[in-house]
Amino acid sequence: MYAEFLLETKAGTNADDVPKGFTIDITKFAKKRHDKFEPLKDLKKISQLAHTHTAKIYISNRQIPNPMHSKLYYASKFNAWINKFYPGKISSNAKDEPRLIIPFLDENGYVFGVQGRALKKRNSLRYITIMFQDKEKIFGLERLNENKLFFICEGPLDSLFLRNAVAMAGADISSKYATNENAVFVYDNEPRNKDIVKRMEACITKQQKLVIWPEDIKEKDINDIVVSGVDIDRLDSILRSRVFSGLQAKLELNKWKKI
Repeated sequence: MYAEFLLETKAGTNADDVPKGFTIDITKFAKKRHDKFEPLKDLKKISQLAHTHTAKIYISNRQIPNPMHSKLYYASKFNAWINKFYPGKISSNAKDEPRLIIPFLDENGYVFGVQGRALKKRNSLRYITIMFQDKEKIFGLERLNENKLFFICEGPLDSLFLRNAVAMAGADISSKYATNENAVFVYDNEPRNKDIVKRMEACITKQQKLVIWPEDIKEKDINDIVVSGVDIDRLDSILRSRVFSGLQAKLELNKWKKI
């Protein structure tokens, strides 16, 4: 089985826990894997942790919707967990710390990679990404409906606030999802970031649709926007009203870059 090690510096849900705008699609539940590779079964979901748990507090402070807590996991010793499946993958000399586990699942709910996010700010390795298969790092495929408008976000946690979305998990997408006529790219709201501007310009050149943030939004990403007090319905409305492509996208991007 293909394995890649990339270091990047940079449950049940009660009906009362489901916020307005979110539904649980039982047709998306994962099928049993025939190859018996189920690394997540050794971990607890964030939804299963006590409210006083460090990882639960982290996710709650970021206001991740309750139904999405079951999409995330916690590993108390990330290195040891990975080395259980790939002995020696992470050096025994590397400090082993707890991490939030963001799993990459395919359309059938099979895990093909994971991203471990540091829970301590002082950790220089914010993300450690392990790929179990040679696939694009796309988060959220198991809950994606390609037949409706869907958003492609920069970060996995940002995508959890949207009804129909995936995340690029640190890299641009070149697969069928990027060229789908229903796809809309959502980049962070950082007009001074040259890399983001370049990627947005590339989107426009490829005739892809993207969101260009309005002037009154000052926060840098979707998560920060929600934490600032914008509810999910309002966020959805903002995104849908700011979808552009072609010449109009070029004009709006030029205005946005000057903010």
